[in-house]
Amino acid sequence: SKMIGQSLPWTLGLVGITTVLAFLVGSLIGTVAAWRRGGVVDSVLPSVFVVTSALPYFVVGLFLILFFAIDNTWLPGSFNYDTQIVPGFSPGFVGSVLQHAILPAATLLITSIGGWVLTMRNNMITTLAEDYIRMGRAKGLSDRKVMYHYAARNAFLPNLSGFAMSIGFVLTGAILVERIFNYPGLGYELYNAVNSIDYPMMQA
Repeated sequence: SKMIGQSLPWTLGLVGITTVLAFLVGSLIGTVAAWRRGGVVDSVLPSVFVVTSALPYFVVGLFLILFFAIDNTWLPGSFNYDTQIVPGFSPGFVGSVLQHAILPAATLLITSIGGWVLTMRNNMITTLAEDYIRMGRAKGLSDRKVMYHYAARNAFLPNLSGFAMSIGFVLTGAILVERIFNYPGLGYELYNAVNSIDYPMMQA
């Protein structure tokens, strides 16, 4: 339990950073896709992300473990750091934590970014039809300024509300992902508490 306790802040950071990264990158891609509607980005990426969003966490995680950890042994496929390294803020330990976090983070990113892309794209398309966008273009403002300061700023608000609701996911952890990668964290602790019928732990 001491080892798991030491790893909880790192796991919370993993899920939190991945959620924020998926939100920011997805919103940016959705903005560009809507602005260049009908272009390469709009034609290819939204369709790809629709497929990736429909994939279950455990399927993506198992494929990543198979390719990167078993077939090629490029990355570790379990736990959250090398147990031979003493936990601390040393370069070796931090590097080990980051290396072990790549596959779980990639699993969360691949399966969650699509929703942000599609939501932001739809919001942007609606916003681009507004009168103030035409006014900005009529004033001679650059496309970049109209896109980011006029359209994206207003289209971003519904996405921001969705991001606020997804904060609960950061706190509960990704149980399936943590189980697949044997990654001890908040979701892992919740799973163990349910299995052992530990009500105080579940409430905490």
